[in-house]
Amino acid sequence: MKSEKKDLYIITGGSKGLGCAIAENALEKNQCVITISRTENKNMHLEKIKNANQSENLIQIKHDLSVAFSETEKMLNFIFKKINFKNCRNIYFVNNAAQIQPVSEIGKLNTTEIQKHIYLNYTVPVLLTNWLMSKKTNHSGHKVIAQISSGAASFAITNWSIYCSSKAAIEMFNSVMQIQLQKNKKVKAFTYAPGIIDTGMQAVIRGLKKSDFPEVARFKEYKKTNELRSADSVADHLMKILSKPEKITQKSYSI
Repeated sequence: MKSEKKDLYIITGGSKGLGCAIAENALEKNQCVITISRTENKNMHLEKIKNANQSENLIQIKHDLSVAFSETEKMLNFIFKKINFKNCRNIYFVNNAAQIQPVSEIGKLNTTEIQKHIYLNYTVPVLLTNWLMSKKTNHSGHKVIAQISSGAASFAITNWSIYCSSKAAIEMFNSVMQIQLQKNKKVKAFTYAPGIIDTGMQAVIRGLKKSDFPEVARFKEYKKTNELRSADSVADHLMKILSKPEKITQKSYSI
């Protein structure tokens, strides 16, 4: 009997927040998931995934994406050699890993923190996208690349110069990619702005000093008045877009 083909999701920052919610959503649908994160979430799928076969669809790779990319590439090449792509339908890469810091006035920013931020938020997604595009896989469906973006990519926020500009850079990288993909209907790429989600990043923002982020009170109010979206609801919205790759026609989506 011929086994049913499954989708493969590769998710960075997949152990927490939105990345975790996307991974759990895919596992619920009995799809295969590879997460790449600094930490492993041992309880990720236990509450929602009841079927033993579904839990076996998850591979969590504990890996710090801030290391030299040669190490990340070596790890990914090893994993890809183990995958039988003939059993895959669509391959999804969801770049979710990111950080908000450093947040401060220009001139007061830490040089090392700037470099680390730009590497994780911009350089790594570009390198991973380039790596994935170079791989020839014999799967039957689409290859879809979703870059988790932010409204901050097009809206300036006080002292978020590094975060706003790194997300804006991803938007332009994706826009240029659209020109290339006009001749390749089997590959889709888009950015996705998820809005303000109740995740660890929001907790970091609420913990910032007013001297570094004058608007911190507004973000504390979002939490107090329950204005933050749940990671699960955002994941549901994104997965509806991903589930029909042939209908992905826009270069960017938002909730």
